[in-house]
This record gives sequence, structure tokens and C-alpha cells, in this order.
Amino acid sequence: MPHCLFAGIALLMALPASLHAQETLEGQPPKLKWVLESEQRGILPEREQAILNEARRRGLAPPPISPQHRDYHTIKKGHDVLSEKSNSDDLTDEEYDRLFALEDALMDLEIERFELFNRCRPMRLLVEGLPDEARAIGLTKKALNDTTENRLSTAGLFTKNPLEASWTNLYVNVNLVGAAFSVSVEYRKNVIDDFGHDHSAVTWKSRATGTHTGDSDFIVAAISEKIDKFLVEYLRVNKAACDGK
Repeated sequence: MPHCLFAGIALLMALPASLHAQETLEGQPPKLKWVLESEQRGILPEREQAILNEARRRGLAPPPISPQHRDYHTIKKGHDVLSEKSNSDDLTDEEYDRLFALEDALMDLEIERFELFNRCRPMRLLVEGLPDEARAIGLTKKALNDTTENRLSTAGLFTKNPLEASWTNLYVNVNLVGAAFSVSVEYRKNVIDDFGHDHSAVTWKSRATGTHTGDSDFIVAAISEKIDKFLVEYLRVNKAACDGK
């Protein structure tokens, strides 16, 4: 853990309760302010975030400041400025901490962009055929298709045209074995390997299992939850492109 960041979180344990209650950055001690600003911008490393969360649980830290959108280009610009400065000038401890945090954030954002970024282009929907057990509980492919298509259409992300979709699709699958079920939602897009070959591949997926007690609506709701999870993450990663449509 960077020294300055550790000191900022350790300082939580020694602060008077009156400071903990503040919900803005104004008036906070400098090192704690830096920790809260890093959290607000989404660049606080996972381990340090866990420590901060535990401090909050014990009543030793102020609540989170309203989060800001983690814009890839803004974070990359900030990283590049500090990285360039580190080649010619000495950075302060706080600037080094910030540079390390920005590097971690950039790595996370690069992974997210690989998984989900496609400039907010619409996608096709592929719902796998259901097993024979589905008929016994009244679960139909149409119900799954309608639910999912409605979610995508509302977000402006549905198309039936493979060319318009740039060969990206959202794949939905349900399996049933007795009273048990599993649901899976996968996002597939074209990727290119080191040799220049491109092929459709699963870059994001979310799954769940459970028991349905004969209630098909429960399974449809499980699919809806996974679709909503996908849309939240997809729209966050593609925010700038979607806002510009």
C-alpha cells in the first residue's frame, strides 16, 4: 500500500467524531480528503477501499462523496500527465500515490472496455431453445425473448440486422433439471488475436442457479436481473458514445 494512502486511511482512526460526520470534502484533513477524492473518482484500489468500508462500518469514517463517472479518456489523460512528469521531475508522495492509483484504474477500465465497449452499437438477441421440462412449468422461449428484447429496445440497443450489430449479440440460455434451474447471459463480440484473425467470442457473462418451485415467472425474473446487470455495466462503459447518439 502506498505510504501516503496508508497514512490517509490510518488517520481515520484518530479523527474526532465531528469530522466523521461531514459529508463533503470541505474541512476534511488533507490526507483523508485525498482518500475520499480517490474513492469519489473510482480510482481507490480495492484493498484500500475495503479498509475504508470497514472504517465506515465501525463509525470511524465519513460517508462516501457522491460518485463521479469514471471516464476512460479523463483518467488516461491524468495518468499520462503524471507519467510524463515522472520522467523529468520528481513527483511528490501524493503525486506518486495518485499515479499508482490511476494505473490501477486504467488497467480495470481497459479490461472493461475489452469486455463491453463497442461505441454503443445495437446488438442482436439470441435466445437458446428450452429443454422439454420447460413446458411443464409454462416457461416459453417467447417469454424470455420478449422480456430481453424489451430491455434492449428501451436502451436503444436492439437490432435484428447482423451488419448493423457488427456481429455482436446477447445470448440467453436457460437449463432445467427437476426443480433446479440455471440461467446464463453472455455478451459476444468480434475480437482479433495476435495474428490478425477475428472471431466472435464471449467477453462478458453472468450466471445464476436456483430452484423454481414450478413458477416460470421466477426464472423470467432471474433472466431480467441478469439483463439489467448487463445493461448497467454496458451503459457505464459506453456512456460517452451512448450520450452522443
